[in-house]
Amino acid sequence: MKIRRWVGQLFPHRPDQTIFYLHLPKTGGTSIARALTSNRRNSLLVSEKAETKQQVINRLDSIPPRARQNIRYVAGHRVFTELQYLFPWKPVFATSIRHPIDLYVSLYNFWIDLALDPGHEHYQRNQEMMMRNSTPLSLFDWLESSDEWLHMYARVLARAESGPEAPGIPLPNVSQDNIDNAKRFLKRCDFILEVTQSQVDIPRFCNFCGIAPPRKRSRVSIKHAVVPSGSTTWKNAETIIQKRSESDFEIYAFALECRKTSLQSNDV
Repeated sequence: MKIRRWVGQLFPHRPDQTIFYLHLPKTGGTSIARALTSNRRNSLLVSEKAETKQQVINRLDSIPPRARQNIRYVAGHRVFTELQYLFPWKPVFATSIRHPIDLYVSLYNFWIDLALDPGHEHYQRNQEMMMRNSTPLSLFDWLESSDEWLHMYARVLARAESGPEAPGIPLPNVSQDNIDNAKRFLKRCDFILEVTQSQVDIPRFCNFCGIAPPRKRSRVSIKHAVVPSGSTTWKNAETIIQKRSESDFEIYAFALECRKTSLQSNDV
């Protein structure tokens, strides 16, 4: 696990607060995380794989307390609520969400792309995961056979809120406690950015943080066509995802309600 750290004199719009941004995969969060850490002076990027939260905390404990006091932005896949206690400022939590079908189709295309890119560091892993006899798995074969992608929202958001595991560790058997913890984290969030509402959500969030909005990115798989919303393929994928990972739809719907509440709030 690597944690990149930069400490400097630049501060967000509200210097008495620290921004914690949990980056869920395939929700447009890469651009947000890059924007938060772009000055490379007062930011912390926590994205490398860690099995437990304690592994992350142990690494952060190695940063001198006086240096930690200057950190105003914490972003990445491994952000969780307990991190707030390492910093002296009031926490502001944020995350991004996306419709479950869009999320999993994007994840499928992304993993296939890596499996077809010999120059990528995860080429071999994705070859084994996404290829059969030198041919990419179809979307439906992947949806039916894979357990690694199940319950994305529960496994990331619930583990950001409670438990010893770091966010993102596989959670094939989701419980009601997992769903409840995911909802607790969402209720904790001051900002919930939704991909289709990025024109509203991203400028609002970046303005609060005192950073420039990220440049627009349109990374679409060049090896696989996008699945149009409402198409037969889309509807078939939705049926499989609802059958195998129903919690994603429940948590996503709850997140939309939390987003609506945060948009109505004048003060964060």
